[in-house]
Amino acid sequence: DTEAVKAYQKAASVFMNENNLTDLEETVHRLDTLDKKSVKTKAIKAKYYFASGEEEKALPVIRELTAGNTKDSALWYLSGLLKRNSRDLSGSSADFEKALDLEPDYPMYLFRLSENRLDEGNTAESLSLIDKALAGDKENGWFWNQKARCFMAENNLEEALELLKEAEERLPDEFSVWENKGEIYRRMGQWDSMADIFNPLSPAARRAALLNPGKAFNFCGNMYTKDGKYALALEFYQKAVDAEKENPVFLINKASADIEEGNLSEADALLGKAYEIKHSPEIYNLLGTLAEIKGEYPRAEVAFRQGLEEFPDEPDLLYSLVQHYYGLGKFEKADALLSALNKKEKSKRVQEITDAVQEKTSRIISCSRCGRKWAVPFYIPPQGRISLQAEPPDEMPAGRCPVCGKTFCIGCGKENLGNDGRFKCPDCNENLRLMDEGLIYTLNKWIEEQNLEKE
Repeated sequence: DTEAVKAYQKAASVFMNENNLTDLEETVHRLDTLDKKSVKTKAIKAKYYFASGEEEKALPVIRELTAGNTKDSALWYLSGLLKRNSRDLSGSSADFEKALDLEPDYPMYLFRLSENRLDEGNTAESLSLIDKALAGDKENGWFWNQKARCFMAENNLEEALELLKEAEERLPDEFSVWENKGEIYRRMGQWDSMADIFNPLSPAARRAALLNPGKAFNFCGNMYTKDGKYALALEFYQKAVDAEKENPVFLINKASADIEEGNLSEADALLGKAYEIKHSPEIYNLLGTLAEIKGEYPRAEVAFRQGLEEFPDEPDLLYSLVQHYYGLGKFEKADALLSALNKKEKSKRVQEITDAVQEKTSRIISCSRCGRKWAVPFYIPPQGRISLQAEPPDEMPAGRCPVCGKTFCIGCGKENLGNDGRFKCPDCNENLRLMDEGLIYTLNKWIEEQNLEKE
């Protein structure tokens, strides 16, 4: 049996390298029978599931093996990809870093981390990483495309165009490479150059556009939408819909432009058709937005809430519902959703709506040293005693000075600890106390969240 297992594991490695999923499936089945519990077999299964598109099966196996601090760099890489797909960018980057710790110069790992760094706004590190990837593999067109994206992020458009030539040479029919070129022409205001590439009706249209006419028309619509040219966008979106009548993305994009142009009945019909084809967060969001414009506020709330029931991890829908309640003056309802929204998304828009809602529903307590803020309701019941079973994080309140009245967070309080380990006011040297019900409320809320996570 041991020899058979080794032979099957070796065969699995060969089939994986050849992308021979048919024979790999049979090999995985045999290994599952002979050697189900071994780490190596589990790793092979995880890779097979991922390669065959069964990510929901791959995920628990990958989680188990990475939790065990696997030395298989490919598993950390796959974990990073899955986290990126679920919008966990920081978790994804951490996994790609683990993969690179195990194989520091592997070009694909460098490329993926470069993508994440660019999305995180760290263009300098992204560029450094993709240069290292190119040093290991100059023939990968996606690496050249990524480097061009780095230059686009810095608005170095001429340099980006030159880099895209390298990508185009290696990936002549890849639509996304040409999309970057179209975006550059849009930013330069060279609309004719963009149209020449993407309009399938143009004599100069690239093969990538001719192979994907609906996608090409849709891209032109997207470019005009970015510049607020909705009437022109509608012309191209209509051509996209005509090319692929059952494509929900094209229907949604046209509906969105129709809303901007005031064609509300047309938008409603398009969204209804898209909804019948495939439900998506975007459809629910637009249905809610459309209902708001029409003054049908109960219908808007239903759309946002129904969308969240079907897509509970979608931050756009939760943000829209918070905005909806805020706009109607239902501040308490909006406030009840802020904690979940801030966990799902860290962004300027979320911070702005959070501040706006809390201004209506809460009073703000802030750390006198670093300015960290805690929002507590205007009216809260007596909080009683606190029962801490774990050390709160630095962003929680340490207490208030009974002499000067200043409040400090735990992070700042650690800078002035007494011999007994208690937090002291840096100005008065008095022990900090939880004198405000709002401070106790904040800590109790944190304790409740920890207990829920354990459950």
